Amino acid sequence: MTKISIIIPVYNAEKYLSKCIDSILLQTYENLEIICINDGSVDNSLKILNDYQQKDNRIIVHSIENSGASAARNFGFSLATGEYISYIDADDWLNLTLYETFIKANSKTPVDIWLYNMGFYYEETRNILPQTSFQLKDWKNYQSDESILTFDDCKNPFGIGTSAANKIYSRKFLEKNNIQFLENSIFEDSLFNFETLLAAESIKIDFEIFYWYNKSNENSVTKTYKKNAFDIFIILDKIKEIIQIGNQFESYKYALFQFYYCSLLDLFRKVDSLYREDFYNAMKESLNSFAAQDFDKNICKRLKGFRRYECFILSKNAEEFFTTLKGN
Repeated sequence: MTKISIIIPVYNAEKYLSKCIDSILLQTYENLEIICINDGSVDNSLKILNDYQQKDNRIIVHSIENSGASAARNFGFSLATGEYISYIDADDWLNLTLYETFIKANSKTPVDIWLYNMGFYYEETRNILPQTSFQLKDWKNYQSDESILTFDDCKNPFGIGTSAANKIYSRKFLEKNNIQFLENSIFEDSLFNFETLLAAESIKIDFEIFYWYNKSNENSVTKTYKKNAFDIFIILDKIKEIIQIGNQFESYKYALFQFYYCSLLDLFRKVDSLYREDFYNAMKESLNSFAAQDFDKNICKRLKGFRRYECFILSKNAEEFFTTLKGN
């Protein structure tokens, strides 16, 4: 039977950890290797992990000094022995048929990446909302769940979700292309996502929601952005570099430009006010450099969110633009 290695970075997740692990242990497909990397937790996360390890020999627990999710995932990957890799966050949970569905879909023609959809859970209101990372209209050449696709088949290549958690990867594929998570960055999923999708020679997709993303974890790094917000410039430039190396820049330059300014403008809303001016200036430098490309202005005007970008370039300073954004 095909083995799937599930890698879970764990940092101070005691409130959610049991629900996450239970949703894995109760999967209808059982040949799983569950690698839990305790990333220097100071709550009861390690005790919870050790208790589960005593109950189920599929669980492997290792502790490292707090180094971030990327380092924990990379370390977990170095321990993995499964043919396929699944990255799960410790505060989220899965539908119980996820891995059985994947095995059935992958049995006839194995692929580099299998994508599935996710939903959002808001603990405060107990609302569960579908979040379609991708839709049928986003893909050309899709006929059925058995269709073999590539990044070129996606009509919305930078809008299909940047999480590594709604994908299952061939371990050989990741090893062959030497793809790991960039460490010491909070936007590592975006780079990993595009690096893998661009390199993949075979992708299958399933439109069903199998993964539930917890939007209520107060410890999530995405709750606050201070100096860590500036990591986004490194990530975006690396994505651009990967596309240029693959000689695909001309094909994707408009979509990439849209991804640049949408990512930066959305993040600008969430940056701590102490860093807002510096982030605004860095954003202006980055976007002005990109906008210097040979772009057709008529095409740009049809891009998503371009009106906000025009407001940005017409604004005199960070506070003026922030006020404009709040009004939109």
